[in-house]
Amino acid sequence: MERLDELTEAAKQTLEHHDHSVARDSTSSESDIRAAIVAMFISGELAKRDEILLESDRTDLRTGHVLVEVKRRIGVGTDPKPEHLSQLDRYLNDARTKGRGERLGILTDGKYWVLRPSAETGQPLKTASTRTFTLRSAKAAVDWLVWVRDAAELTFSRLPQATSEIVAKAFGTGLMASNEVTELRRLYDDHRARPTIQVKRELWETLLGTALGEVVSETNDIDDLFVRHTYLTAVVGLALQSAFGIDIADISADNPNSLIDGTVFAERTAVRGVIESDFFGWPTEVTGGESWIEALARRVARFDWGSTQIDLGSVLYQSVISANERKRLGEYYTPDWLAEAVVSETVQDPLNQRVLDPACGSGTFLRECVKAFVVEAKAQDVDARDALLSLQNKVIGVDIHPVAVHLARTAWILAARELISEVDGTVKVAVPVFLGDSLQTQANAESLFGQNTAVIVYDPSSGISLEFPRGLVDSGDSFDLLLSRVAMDISEGVDPVHILEWAKQSLDWFESASSADVKMIRSTLEALTRLHEQGRDHIWAYFTRNLVRPIWLSTDAGKVDRIVGNPPWLTYNKTRSTIRDALKKFAKSMYGLWPNQQYVTHSDLAGLFYARCVDLYLRGGGQAAMVMPHSVLLAGQYEPWRTGQWGHVSVDLGAEPWDCETLDPNNFFPVPACVVFASKTQGRGLSRTVIQWHGSPNDPTNIRRAPLTLPKLERQSRYGTRAKQGATIVPRVLFFVQALESATAMLNGFSDVVPMRSSQEKEPWKSLDIPTLKATISDDYIHDVHRGDTIAPFVALPPQRAVIPFKRGSTGVPWTKTNPSVLPVPDIGLWRRWQVMTQTWEANKAAANKLTLVSQIDYRLKLTHQLPAAKTRLLYGASGRPTATILCNSDALIDSSLFWIECRDEPEAHYLAAIINSDRLYHAVRPLMSKGQFGPRHLQKHLWRLNIAEYEPTNPVHQKLAALGAKSAKQAARIVDSLGADVAIDKARKAVRKQFAGSKISAEIEKLVETMI
Repeated sequence: MERLDELTEAAKQTLEHHDHSVARDSTSSESDIRAAIVAMFISGELAKRDEILLESDRTDLRTGHVLVEVKRRIGVGTDPKPEHLSQLDRYLNDARTKGRGERLGILTDGKYWVLRPSAETGQPLKTASTRTFTLRSAKAAVDWLVWVRDAAELTFSRLPQATSEIVAKAFGTGLMASNEVTELRRLYDDHRARPTIQVKRELWETLLGTALGEVVSETNDIDDLFVRHTYLTAVVGLALQSAFGIDIADISADNPNSLIDGTVFAERTAVRGVIESDFFGWPTEVTGGESWIEALARRVARFDWGSTQIDLGSVLYQSVISANERKRLGEYYTPDWLAEAVVSETVQDPLNQRVLDPACGSGTFLRECVKAFVVEAKAQDVDARDALLSLQNKVIGVDIHPVAVHLARTAWILAARELISEVDGTVKVAVPVFLGDSLQTQANAESLFGQNTAVIVYDPSSGISLEFPRGLVDSGDSFDLLLSRVAMDISEGVDPVHILEWAKQSLDWFESASSADVKMIRSTLEALTRLHEQGRDHIWAYFTRNLVRPIWLSTDAGKVDRIVGNPPWLTYNKTRSTIRDALKKFAKSMYGLWPNQQYVTHSDLAGLFYARCVDLYLRGGGQAAMVMPHSVLLAGQYEPWRTGQWGHVSVDLGAEPWDCETLDPNNFFPVPACVVFASKTQGRGLSRTVIQWHGSPNDPTNIRRAPLTLPKLERQSRYGTRAKQGATIVPRVLFFVQALESATAMLNGFSDVVPMRSSQEKEPWKSLDIPTLKATISDDYIHDVHRGDTIAPFVALPPQRAVIPFKRGSTGVPWTKTNPSVLPVPDIGLWRRWQVMTQTWEANKAAANKLTLVSQIDYRLKLTHQLPAAKTRLLYGASGRPTATILCNSDALIDSSLFWIECRDEPEAHYLAAIINSDRLYHAVRPLMSKGQFGPRHLQKHLWRLNIAEYEPTNPVHQKLAALGAKSAKQAARIVDSLGADVAIDKARKAVRKQFAGSKISAEIEKLVETMI
């Protein structure tokens, strides 16, 4: 309360001085305004008195990363005079040139306040509400305080804890974060031609493309992504060091580069392989980079990272890379609660089981594994030193995404922080999280480990080979520690001889190393030095370590007891073209997982990734548990995978999978997920019984689990070959019409029609203004059309109407495949309208679409097949909850949102309608259907894989279902009629289903359908 009173009084004084100054009252001056503003900063706890520098370098006030320039009057309101703005810009540029950390300027006269980031100097001033503030009264002092803290991110005391919200604002969406990224991009553009930066940038893009596919090469400004990844890893590294109690602000004043290359962290904690020189260390090499690092370190240091409970890496990543961009890149991370459940189920003995996450992402699974290990070590009173030494060999991660590896290492080390703190630097730690290709598409154990004595890595650009003793690589920790040290020392010009002497004294493996091994290592160190001198940089030490270790994991000495994780869900046609052939070869020839042709376009890497990782890294008898797309349970593309016989690899998939599809909300992945367990033994195919999870992921403690038996699938019901899709009558705005009131036209068999518009239209048709499609047309050419929005269970609503250039009741279309443009249409109104329709189509269709408008509506003869109309037809929807009805003696057309079957008679149609509208079928087919923005879709692909027998008139069950279907149709018609003529389709469906739920007729149908499927 006292501070608030002081702030309000200071604001009052500031406004009084401002008013006097504006009125040219000699009793107040700029210095009076400045003094009152200083009081506001201090009373608002935005700065300590000894942190404020007055009139330094001609600036009125400087504190933290902010310069404040005070004027008697800055301009008109928050629109400053150009000369005042130019003066502030000069001060900001001077601060940057001199390597100080001020990155933000404030121009004020006490009442009006304007923010100016240094990265925008010389540019037009942005005066959005977030950039300006007006202190209208002393009572608004608290609002001013909030504005300054949020906009300028100022506070002299550390925040109590770096929460997710604070971190996201400060380092993702906040003004200072944007300013820092802009400044970093300027540094990159100034120095991007340097060979060392080029090689890092090229390797980064190659690895990112392998991880995410062709979408990377399609990114408009790939350099912008590289810069933001650099910024992200810098923030993560600085926050991690601060979490370990390192005073990064103090160190940044003397040697900021040591905070990026990992020197300080390694010295203070004996931990290597977390912060190191890699793709993102380039700011340490360029002019201006040190001052950028110093300013960022000072800002990161203002937050309390030591007590934070957040997943630091993933929160920062999701703050810097927007949700839309992550979606475009296909980057989704496993929620903590699911990873914790998987690890708890799979890793039963954390102290003795080696665990690998081969697609570790931000490290969610690794963190849970390390936490489980630490808890068990404490419970069994294991010495901290022994526990930490063991942990480095027990929880291992691999990922090919360059940034993900940074985040995963951070997650691993923070989870192990308790053990690391206890040993206080007496145990050397090499974090076992590696940048590598778990699929091993471009390298293999045979090429690297083909000799008993050496492991060879070849750099084709220089012709230099890097050789390491096989025993050193097998030792794991010593190899990692040596390469981490090399990555730092070579860049600093340390002689290879000195590096080797350090290794002999510090690494256990060298105690028994032969003279030949030592000689080989010295030769390799000299080769790495030559690479650095050639401008290929010490990145190769980093690259080598991360290339070799994942491949070593596939050797007998490296295999693990457990595999957990979430593999990539990238479809094959989205993978990078340079590795696509290798992936397909693996799937086809090596593991026999390539699906039938009809499912190829839906095939993704998840199944292959699971199989290959089990093959390469899992010991015999070991277990795996991975989060998979929900489609793995029943979808056709996974049929070979579900057998558990993956080429030469046999696994037992009999453990009940976890089905997460019914969780609500279900938005943590782009499509619903499941968890599949496998044992590397001769066993069974995928269990048909799954454990369904029910509840909300927002409250994981209340999630319920219940068993469910999945339907037994047939290869193909005969109805699958009889079903046809309706005609492609799109764009709908050109065809579908509504009639205007016109007594004259109606009496003469004509109708005045205008386009029927809908909120569901897509661009470019949605924005088209096409009044010329208004016409008077013979009713012979206005067809009834049923669509997905005209059918409810067992009953059809009134059809829509569409203008199509052939007469109703025709036995065929008046065009041919070879000459679709000749339309013998005698109706002049239709002829004129058709000209406008075709011209509009040609002007607005996609450039790649070569179809004429006639070819479009009769694509694959989907319209021709409907003529003449069959006497009895079953209609069912293509998406959403399965819904079916029948049409008898109707010439109505059917559009592509429906499928239809010509039935032999009405009993067969009613039989099928009873089955398709049943709850039992819905629950059977729902797990198979992919989930779109508006619910389940692609029913046709899966419906006829269920055991739906063809109708047999003599079969009592079939007869009973047909009779129940006919009764249901009559009852549904009465329900819809009672709702009125213009009832909405959603209301009609809801009313029918509500009336049927729990009814006797419905219970009989469900019982009979259950006996069939």
